[in-house]
Amino acid sequence: PPRPPSAALRPGMAAAGGAQDAPEGLVVMVNGVPGPMATEVVKACISRGIPVAPTAFCGPGKEGQLTITEGDTSVEVTCVRGPAEDSEPAVCDEALQSLLGRFPGLVCVDYTHPSAVAHNVDCYTRNRAPFVLGTTGGSLEDIKALVARRGPSAVVAPNMGKQLVAMQAALEYIADRFPGAFSGYELRVAESHQSSKADTSGTAKAVTASLAALAAVDPAVAAQGIAQVRDEEGQLAFGVPPRALGGHAFHTYELSTGRAAGGDSVQFVLQHNVCGRRVYAEGTADAAVFLAQRLAADARGCEGRVFSMVDVLEAGGMK
Repeated sequence: PPRPPSAALRPGMAAAGGAQDAPEGLVVMVNGVPGPMATEVVKACISRGIPVAPTAFCGPGKEGQLTITEGDTSVEVTCVRGPAEDSEPAVCDEALQSLLGRFPGLVCVDYTHPSAVAHNVDCYTRNRAPFVLGTTGGSLEDIKALVARRGPSAVVAPNMGKQLVAMQAALEYIADRFPGAFSGYELRVAESHQSSKADTSGTAKAVTASLAALAAVDPAVAAQGIAQVRDEEGQLAFGVPPRALGGHAFHTYELSTGRAAGGDSVQFVLQHNVCGRRVYAEGTADAAVFLAQRLAADARGCEGRVFSMVDVLEAGGMK
């Protein structure tokens, strides 16, 4: 079996409650460090006893040695420039192939930048490295086509928070069963994230699509109407605690009727507010374990497949 990069992170350490058992040989390459989301994933892996690869892709100007600590355990990661239009593909290929040679059970995790998604996925599939993609901004259809053509397999989701994914699945079911149930209602959506988030929330887009089906409105038009909040004044007004300005995900969806002549009106409001990043990091670790388990059990059957977080939940990832 592959040698873990740190004796302190050998498989079999006590896992967090509800976690799936990591298969022997799983090593996770967390790309996007020292970014906060990727760093939180490394910490979640440490707490689960999942070995972290000693090399990671990073953005320009972030190259070098990095130490990440969770509790009493630290890991050392060498950050190298990731795939980009102005980078040399052979360098990234060499780094990834070196890890795959040392750790055959390697799974890549991607929390980089929307502008890097296409380059990173091209690199993963070109080198046949299974991956978990939490970075939003890429075309899911393009990713599926690339994985189907090159393999091996992946988990792709705009939201890795298991409870939030369960809520999304429930809304999709309702929208499928009762389309137009809120016909005539006006849909308003607003989302607030830390100022460093470059794109509209993928979760907001997914939930809005379900609510648009219920309201019988064009989902594309509804998505364009999502209000983004990225300034501090607006975030505080949205209800974000000052301590969470650097890492949060607040969403509010409203379906309402106009006030009738007699004064009657109806309003439905759905909110999900997250402070911090750990819920997404824990779900990402579960996704990496799920992918490794599927590949270990039936690599040929997984070939070319792109799984979702619903697949992770259905496999028992929310025990």
